[in-house]
Parts: sequence; structure tokens; C-alpha cells
Amino acid sequence: MSETFVSSSGEVQKFINGHLVKDIGFAAQYDGDIADIQLRHNDQEYYTQLDNATLMELLNASRNHDSLIVRLQKDFPLVTENNSVSMRETKNKKSKKKNYKKKSKKKRHKK
Repeated sequence: MSETFVSSSGEVQKFINGHLVKDIGFAAQYDGDIADIQLRHNDQEYYTQLDNATLMELLNASRNHDSLIVRLQKDFPLVTENNSVSMRETKNKKSKKKNYKKKSKKKRHKK
């Protein structure tokens, strides 16, 4: 591998009650031709090398042909046709009503 063009690394550790329960990390170096990538998930470690063609395939892989802005507008509409803020519709649960008979109080008139 020649001179490093890009270098990146990261790590996440999750502790519960002082005990390490998740340990994830990565390190990557890219020289413009080959990316060396190391991954760690708890006690397992992985290593791979990706060339430019493979990197381009991964970065250009899109399952949806719409642009990002179109997908966001479809998923999170902010305005309706009359420019009012749209609210998400919620389904109302029908409550079970108990049938109670109301006792009517009749006023008796004295004659």
C-alpha cells in the first residue's frame, strides 16, 4: 500500500452497571486505489480490502431510483396542497360503550 490518502477510525463501547457488554470498532485507510478496512465486534475481528471498482459499486448501490430529496418528501410530507401543515392521521380506537338505562325522574304534579 502506498501513501495513505484517507484514514478513519471509530469505537463504541456500551457499559451496563460497570460491565462492558458491547465493544465495536473500525479502522480504515485508503490510498486512492485500495481501502484496508478492519472491523471489531466484541471478540470477533474482520479484515477486508476493497478496490475502487468495488467501492464504487457499494457507494452507488441504490435500491430506490428516486433522489434523496424526493424520498424524504414522500416519507415526511410537511405541507399539504393548500400550504397548511399536514398532520399524521391516527386511527381512533372505538371504545366499548356500556348501555346504561337512564332513570327518568318524573315530576308529579299535585292536583
